Amino acid sequence: MKEFRASIITWNPSEDQTYLPGSVIKETAKGVSFKNELMSPGKTIVKWFSQVNYQATKIVPKLPLLEVGKRYCLTLEATVPAKKAYLKLVFLNRFGEIITTEFVKECVGTFIVPAGTYEYQIELINAGVKEFVFERLIVTHAKDEFIDNYLFELNDPDQKAMAVFFAEPSLHGLFKPKMLKNSLLISSLNGYHAFAQVPELQKRLTELNEQVDKLVFVGSGPISALVATYYGVVFEREVLVPNTAEVALEKLVELTGTSEKISALKEKLKTAKSYHQNVKSADYFAAKLYEKNANYDFLRVK
Repeated sequence: MKEFRASIITWNPSEDQTYLPGSVIKETAKGVSFKNELMSPGKTIVKWFSQVNYQATKIVPKLPLLEVGKRYCLTLEATVPAKKAYLKLVFLNRFGEIITTEFVKECVGTFIVPAGTYEYQIELINAGVKEFVFERLIVTHAKDEFIDNYLFELNDPDQKAMAVFFAEPSLHGLFKPKMLKNSLLISSLNGYHAFAQVPELQKRLTELNEQVDKLVFVGSGPISALVATYYGVVFEREVLVPNTAEVALEKLVELTGTSEKISALKEKLKTAKSYHQNVKSADYFAAKLYEKNANYDFLRVK
């Protein structure tokens, strides 16, 4: 079973339990736009569940499974004015009885899953807000330090040789892939806009490039493969990618910010070691590729 690292929870008004009387709800490019001039403070705007009886409720469970006793961080990304809305967490046992209730009054807060929890619910409560745009909720392990929605995990650094693994971005969350020694794993919560030219990312990679003799950039899917290729161009380093990189060429302008970089990336892809990716091994493909690429010649595309 893959280790849960971060979960992205979205709001779908047609699927999630939503306050409808007097509400004007629209789905936009930035998220869900909600407006209600008459809604009283204290009422629930939207409610999410970890478990439901779909046949009875027609509601889709969206909350991730959490471990009892572990501390998690809950982040609300929405254009809600300060103290005009808050999050309520309700933990229940297997009989549907409430164990405890927690509140997150700011945009970011932490909580511990109490003993006996079988399921839980999260509610967005109105505290006087009339109009806002909801983007998403993010649930992460409290011990993981995300910087601008990026997670950097360094494992046994070595000045002689290091590999930089880019986790394939997802719209729904992050799961921890296999980690190797002498590596840096970079994950992003920014979906398909992940790994753009963010200052913190540029800074970390520049420092690593200056400290290490041999550096290899490794992609694990179409988007992350393009990112690995891009930084292979920037730092003139070796690149290992799955052959799915070429299906995402249309993302190059979005990734680099300038169309002039496309030709350089295409040239780098021509010289990169490229391998057929088996769907069943997608989770650990990048690690296997780096660890055993010398023995993977039968999978080499070029």
